[in-house]
Formats: sequence, structure tokens, C-alpha cells
Amino acid sequence: MTRAHSRSRSLARRGFTVLEILIAFTILLVGCVSVYALFGRGLISHKRAVDNTNASVLAGAVFDDISANYDAYYYDRNRNGTPDLGEDRNSNGVADWFELDAGGRPRQPVPFRAGYRYTIQYQRPADPELRQCLFVTVVIFWGEGTEQVRTETFYRTLYIKDLPDLRG
Repeated sequence: MTRAHSRSRSLARRGFTVLEILIAFTILLVGCVSVYALFGRGLISHKRAVDNTNASVLAGAVFDDISANYDAYYYDRNRNGTPDLGEDRNSNGVADWFELDAGGRPRQPVPFRAGYRYTIQYQRPADPELRQCLFVTVVIFWGEGTEQVRTETFYRTLYIKDLPDLRG
């Protein structure tokens, strides 16, 4: 009988106790929740990176378009440092080049990306030797309503071959 009794006791010791199983599940649960939280942060970082990339690409397109089409769409006739089509002449709160047509696209053929807007500011150098240079600041902004509006500012010096002399 001692032999059978000791054998049943050794069989009982081979398994895990309920407490050990609960502790293992708790550790596993904490690990899963931590990984899930990291996925959430990763998605937020990814969205921010995509937004910043879109803003950079749009700013590059705006700079290129200013260089190519300054006299067509970006001319500053009233010399206030803002392109004429970038102003809101009809006072509806939307810059003229972002006025949409019936198809939902801007009326003017300027760089456009849905959900993004931008402003352009010019500054002319004081040095007459640099009269063909134009210091351009493009501020891209996105996000509306309950979402926080985010902005990125880009600067570039452009050489405009036929830039009119605004002095005098």
C-alpha cells in the first residue's frame, strides 16, 4: 500500500496548481495589452509621417509650379507679398485658387491635394544684384473641425528668370 500511495502522490505533483496557471495567464495578458498599445502608437506615428510626407510633396510641387508659372498664377501685382490668386477677393473665406468648380476640384490649375491648404508669402531681397531671386515661404496646413489643425512651413529661394523689378 505504501507503494501505491507514493505513486499516486507523485502523479499529483506532476501538474500545475490553479494559482500557477492564473499567474501565467496574467503575465500573458499584460504582454498582449502592451503589444496592443504599441500598435496604437505605431498607427498614430504612421499617420503623422504620412501627413508630413504629403505636406512635403505638396510644398515641392508648389515651389516647382511657382518657378514654372510665376507670371501666370503667382504674380503679385499689388505688391503685398502674396500671390494675387492666393488672396480672397470675394471674401468667402477661401483663397481664390482653392475655389472649387462643380467637379470639386480647384478652378485654377495649381498644385492640389485633398484635405490640404497652403498659403504663399514672397519676400524680395534688398540687394539689387539679387533682383531675380524670390524668397518664398509656403505654409501647408491640414485638419479641420474637431481634429487639431497641423501646419508645416517650408522655405526656398527661387530664381525667376523674368521676375519683374518691383522697385519704383
